[in-house]
Amino acid sequence: MSDFLNPLNPDADDIPSNFYPALQKSWSKESCWVPVQSLWQENNPSLGNCFVSVLALWAATDFKGEVVPVLAKQPGKDNQDWHFLIRFGDVDVDLTRQQFLSGTEIKTLNKSDPMYDMLVKGSVFDATENRSLRVRLRLLLQNLNENGYTIPRSADEIINRLEQKFTALRTTPPERGL
Repeated sequence: MSDFLNPLNPDADDIPSNFYPALQKSWSKESCWVPVQSLWQENNPSLGNCFVSVLALWAATDFKGEVVPVLAKQPGKDNQDWHFLIRFGDVDVDLTRQQFLSGTEIKTLNKSDPMYDMLVKGSVFDATENRSLRVRLRLLLQNLNENGYTIPRSADEIINRLEQKFTALRTTPPERGL
């Protein structure tokens, strides 16, 4: 048994066939989320690269699918990690799940969960995080291009689209039962 989880649905129908191999070569310490950059290692290159990877895939599929925040509770850790995956219909795709130890519990957050809003605000609408995300995504897109996969969208265009999507979700009133 592996010490880490496996990626989830890396061969899903919605993923361009050459995207995932290029993505695996494109992860770097610099594209990693800043708070965990000191933990990044070449033997676990997906560490901290979940959000930029999800956004790159989202753009590579012409913004199909839904960007989904999740919490990951690793064995032996007191705190949960913030994490992102993408959902195409009823298929969840998590191309960076292998950054987590085997036995990690993954909890997909519903839009009604207060943690959903907290993750979105903290990852997208916090000014410092937003600037960092743009820089890291720009770098990942450049790395993807160098590894043979070009996404015809800029990091700013992708994140601006994400902001619009999440703003619409946050301002839509909850559905009421009949």
